[in-house]
Amino acid sequence: MINLLVRDKGLAEIEQKYKGRVQAVTVAVAVVYLLAVAASAGWWVWVTGRNVKAVKERDKLIQQLGQQAATEAVVRQAAARVEIVESALAGPKWGPVLARALQEAQKQGLEIVGWQERVVTVRGTNLQTLESFANGLEVKSVTKKSDGVWVQEVVWK
Repeated sequence: MINLLVRDKGLAEIEQKYKGRVQAVTVAVAVVYLLAVAASAGWWVWVTGRNVKAVKERDKLIQQLGQQAATEAVVRQAAARVEIVESALAGPKWGPVLARALQEAQKQGLEIVGWQERVVTVRGTNLQTLESFANGLEVKSVTKKSDGVWVQEVVWK
């Protein structure tokens, strides 16, 4: 083995000369690696948290959208029914008769629950009262619902 340094004293001096610098560089590199690992882990925790939050928000908005769609369907159905009644009441042939039928039904305590072309569905318990308040009406059918309510389908004679 070739020893370029003749004295052991020279090795010790070189070691003492660079020992502090080598330790400082080693510690600095280790700290940089630890910071990089911690930053990467923190980044993924943050991204995952945002993703979970976004998914929850999306699910909540989808649920609200479904509820609003159901509400819109009900509103559209109600608007269509109102339009049918308004057009029937505005008609020259049946308008006055329907207006009179509505007034008499309210006086007798009958509840009109649906309208169709030339057919009026009335909920009540007294068929004689139903037939007597408008001479142009005829009871087409009477059915008892599961909740015990009698429903009559009324047509114009």
